[in-house]
Amino acid sequence: MLELPKLSKMDQANRTILRNLGLDAQLEQGQWYVRQGHVLNISLEKNCIMAQIQETSLKSYEVKIRLKSFPGEIWDMIITTLAQQATLAAVIIDGELSLEIDKLLQNAGISLFPQSPKEFITECSCPAIPRPCKHIAATFCILAQEFLKNPFVMFILRGKSQDMLLANLIEKRAQMQQDSTELLPDVPLADKSLSPDDQAEIICNYWQTPDRLDAIHFEEEIPPASCHPLQVLGTPPGWPAGISFSELMHPFYEHVNKKYGTIIKQ
Repeated sequence: MLELPKLSKMDQANRTILRNLGLDAQLEQGQWYVRQGHVLNISLEKNCIMAQIQETSLKSYEVKIRLKSFPGEIWDMIITTLAQQATLAAVIIDGELSLEIDKLLQNAGISLFPQSPKEFITECSCPAIPRPCKHIAATFCILAQEFLKNPFVMFILRGKSQDMLLANLIEKRAQMQQDSTELLPDVPLADKSLSPDDQAEIICNYWQTPDRLDAIHFEEEIPPASCHPLQVLGTPPGWPAGISFSELMHPFYEHVNKKYGTIIKQ
C-alpha cells in the first residue's frame, strides 16, 4: 500500500512529470481530488498501480495504470550498468536510490522514466470522455509524488521488484569480481613436495647469507676536522642572504685548526 501524500504544493519536478504525460488539462483537478481526500487507497503490484477514487459519498471509481515492462535484454543492460558503478551499487544494495540514476541509465541508452504517455495503459471505471480523466490524473499525481520519494517504484512499474533488483545486482557484482580474478596472472604456489627435513633446513637457514660478512668492505669518508663545526652548527640565525657563511668562515676555521687542532677536535 502506497502512502497518500498531501499535495498542498507540488514541486516543479512533479509538475514536469505530469505535463510530460499530457495531463496539463487534468492537472488541477487531479490535485484537488488528492487534497480533498478522494483517493481512498492506492497500491502497486508489479507493473500496475491501482487506486480507488471517491466521486460522491455513494460512488467511487477504480483506476488502473500499467507501464510496459522492460524485456530481459534491457534488464541485463540495466543491471550491468549499475553493477559497474561500485559506489552506486553499494548504495542500492543498502536500500537507497537517487533520481540521478536515471541520468546514468540514459547515458547507456536506457530511459527508466517513461518518455511518452503512450507508454502507459490507463483504465478507469468512470464513463468520462475524453481520457485520461480526472480520476486517472489524481492517481498520476500520487504516482509522480511517489517517484520523487522512492525511485524504486519506477523499477517495480518496469517489472522488477526491489528485492529482485538487489538480488540481481549482488549476483552481477559477484560475477564481475570473479571474472576480474580470473584475469590475474597465474602465480606458482610454493613447492609442497619438500620433505620435512628439507623444510626444517630451509627454516633454520632462512636468515643466513652465503656471503661472508668479513668479505664486505665499506669505505668511510670523514670530512676535514676544520669543516666539522660548520657542518654541525650550520648557518647562524639572522645571517644575511646571498653570502655563504661556510665559504666565508672556512679559512678562519682552517687557521684555528692548524694552530689549535687538538682543541677543535675535542
